[in-house]
Amino acid sequence: KQLSDAAAAASSAVPITPIRTLTCRVRLGVVHVVVEYRYVMTAIGAVLLLLLALWARWRLRARRAAVVAAYVASIGDLLRRQKWEAETDERRRVVPFLAVVHLRDSLLRRSGHLSLWPDVYDAVRGDSCVTETARLVDGEQSEVWE
Repeated sequence: KQLSDAAAAASSAVPITPIRTLTCRVRLGVVHVVVEYRYVMTAIGAVLLLLLALWARWRLRARRAAVVAAYVASIGDLLRRQKWEAETDERRRVVPFLAVVHLRDSLLRRSGHLSLWPDVYDAVRGDSCVTETARLVDGEQSEVWE
């Protein structure tokens, strides 16, 4: 009886804990952190996702604005070249204007950026150097820029 009392006292004095490997301890620690802070981590993830979506939207708009600006610049160059050719043509066969539909089709439809046309159109119409009139082009009344 004395041995069993001594063994019971010894076993109750020092708790026996299992020896865990390093990977097991790391895994248990990660699970504990995830369980303990799951709501905080969910909120941080949602905020990061929202920031990523806003950044992507901003980049898309910036890229779209750059492409629109490039098309507006190329239309301005085409109109200036057309005017110069009309002024320097001795036979007077070159007209100093371009049909809006022709510009749209030649620049945007070929490149597949037809969805940008409303923005390009508004930007060119807002340019003070461009005059918009209606003229007869190939027998049809058309809107032209000069």
